[in-house]
Amino acid sequence: MATKGEHHAAPAPTIEPGYSVEVFNAIGETLAVLTLPESHLESLRRDEILSVRSLASHAA
Repeated sequence: MATKGEHHAAPAPTIEPGYSVEVFNAIGETLAVLTLPESHLESLRRDEILSVRSLASHAA
């Protein structure tokens, strides 16, 4: 799965900024749209390799 997101500034000093994140599959179909605080996200690194796996294999 891949994601893209939109940044949301903090509306008040005591509230953490966040992102609306779209999660999509390998052919670009949206699987979910989430709103997350910035601390729940991790930046991609140059030494990482993306892979593809079946969503069904991760269903509980």
